Amino acid sequence: MSDSEQAVSGLQESYPPLDFDKARELDDVMDKEDAMRVAFSKLVFRVGTDVEEEVGPMEATFRTINYIDQLEQRVARVENKLDKIERDAATAKTMAETGAKQGDATTKKRTAELISRNELIRRLANRSGSSVRAGKVQEMAKPDTVLYHQTVKDAWNSLENKWDAFHVGQNEDGDKVLKVERDELSADLVRTVEDGLQRDDLAKRLLSDAERGAA
Repeated sequence: MSDSEQAVSGLQESYPPLDFDKARELDDVMDKEDAMRVAFSKLVFRVGTDVEEEVGPMEATFRTINYIDQLEQRVARVENKLDKIERDAATAKTMAETGAKQGDATTKKRTAELISRNELIRRLANRSGSSVRAGKVQEMAKPDTVLYHQTVKDAWNSLENKWDAFHVGQNEDGDKVLKVERDELSADLVRTVEDGLQRDDLAKRLLSDAERGAA
């Protein structure tokens, strides 16, 4: 057996097709015709042939070309999916960060609403006043929550829109305050604050018998 034949036999029987070092060694000892024959055999019969029956060189070549075309299409689809996944991940991250910021702002506004609403009804029931300053609401929220003045103002606007008894105005010093009008109290508002403060005497203090009965 010639050196070329031995090299071909060794490639076919002993060495994996992706052993590049061995391939370079074979290129040095094989003549070009043998090298082309082995390379063609390895390519068309081991890459593109997925049928059990024996096929000829031309059919094997066509199958290899078809396989490569399909493989390129699959790679393109995978790359498109990866691009979409990356875009979706970036979008989700942005939305999560934005949502967290928006959620934090919403939570703080809600806190300002609850403090303002409950404090005004409590003061009215205790006959200790009928208005509250923004600074007082901010103080009451600490240390758990830091409220900006604008957040308190936004909360007051929401309360004014939701309940007829609340009105944004000014005190004698010209400070903006939230006021509550006893004549405009609703049983629903008072009962809501009772639940929030876990008290059972607010309705008795602030509502008439008829209103308490209706509630």
